Amino acid sequence: MLATIVVIAIFIAIFLSAFYVIRLLKKVKLKSSIYKNIETGSKEHAAKTLLAMIRKDPFDVEKRKQASDLLMEIGNYSEAVVQLQSLLTYSRGREDRDQKEIYGLLADCHKELGNVDEAYKAYTIMRKLDPDDVEPYIELGRLEVRRKALNEALKYFKKALSIQRDNYSVLKEIGIIFYQLKKYADTLRLLKLAHNMNPQDPEIHFYLAEVHNEFGNHNDALEHYIKARVDSRFTAVSLMEAGKLLSAYKNYADALRVLTLALKSEGLQRDQKFEITYEIAEVYLAQGDIQNALKQWERILARSSDYRDVRAKVEKYEKMKYSNVLKAYMTAPLSSFLKVCRYIAVKFAENVVIMRVGSQRDSSVEIFAQAIYKHRNMTILFKFFRGTSKVGQLAIREFYEKVKETKAKLGICMTSTEFTDEALNFVEGRALELYSGAQFNRLLKRVEIKKPSTKPSR
Repeated sequence: MLATIVVIAIFIAIFLSAFYVIRLLKKVKLKSSIYKNIETGSKEHAAKTLLAMIRKDPFDVEKRKQASDLLMEIGNYSEAVVQLQSLLTYSRGREDRDQKEIYGLLADCHKELGNVDEAYKAYTIMRKLDPDDVEPYIELGRLEVRRKALNEALKYFKKALSIQRDNYSVLKEIGIIFYQLKKYADTLRLLKLAHNMNPQDPEIHFYLAEVHNEFGNHNDALEHYIKARVDSRFTAVSLMEAGKLLSAYKNYADALRVLTLALKSEGLQRDQKFEITYEIAEVYLAQGDIQNALKQWERILARSSDYRDVRAKVEKYEKMKYSNVLKAYMTAPLSSFLKVCRYIAVKFAENVVIMRVGSQRDSSVEIFAQAIYKHRNMTILFKFFRGTSKVGQLAIREFYEKVKETKAKLGICMTSTEFTDEALNFVEGRALELYSGAQFNRLLKRVEIKKPSTKPSR
């Protein structure tokens, strides 16, 4: 009888051992399969295997962590949230450090899913778990930026800066917010500090370029735009702005090269294509190459009939095919431009006697003359602008001061473009007259040089 019991006990022990070994081997096989799938790139299958194992053993915290990491890697953030929330439940009582890590991963998932409020909650809990950790404050600040609550974002970033004074990311974030709030002096100060810590960051280069441009530091702006172009987020804008600056410095060949590169940037939006094409046309126009400028404007019109002033420009410069004076006014070298201005001044009034002619630093021409205008004998100071941009109030204010300085009775200002509304408002009640558009074209017709007859002589 005893022998029978011993035999049965041995069989039971063997059976249980075998069962345990089989289970162990199965686990080892599953584990091996998971690692093999990860190594061979089949992370989706590995995640499915882990989830199957978790269903059998919900308390296996390590596998939940591993599954959450894999799910985030493959972009299955919704399932990762489920596993991380379960992980919080099953890991209660553990150190705050573990809880903080899980909340950090949850926040990352919610950000990817666009759940800003849920991400905000997770970072808020992280902040409470470890008030001296700078990261939750940085992330809360970034979420407020996404919400466009810039002043709230500043509060979090400033708190982060109080914890870690030399945190490069925080300095950069605050500098960019100051730029958006148009606090340019503060922007420059903070971004310079961040730039010293990381001279290669293209985002810092971009915003430094923007703020230098605001201050009129164009050489510095150009340098930073060129360095910012390596980041695809800033490539098109940086190259376009660099092209504008190069054109302003009359470096037209480089301006065209840079703007052409901007037009080839990946992921260009429709409006960006129009704007870059428009700037290319402006460069051609500045060089007097009306034909190529017209080609660029016509490309824009083919896709948008009302983009900026393109239609008006096409109509205006098409007339150059029929007006040699307008063409000379717009494109001729300075010596010829001076002659055209003299012709216009002489035809503007009666008995015009030109006393002084001079070119100015802004490429305009001034002519001081004695004339009979509107039946009155008077001195007139003429000013002629040509270019591609509108003439603003500042230019007209400066001209008015010159009129008073020369003791001219009247100031006459003409442009081949247009005057801004502010400039037009400024002349009211002052001894100034502005001519542009149709009025300017009518003046040119007075000095139109007729082509000699081609009829054969008899």
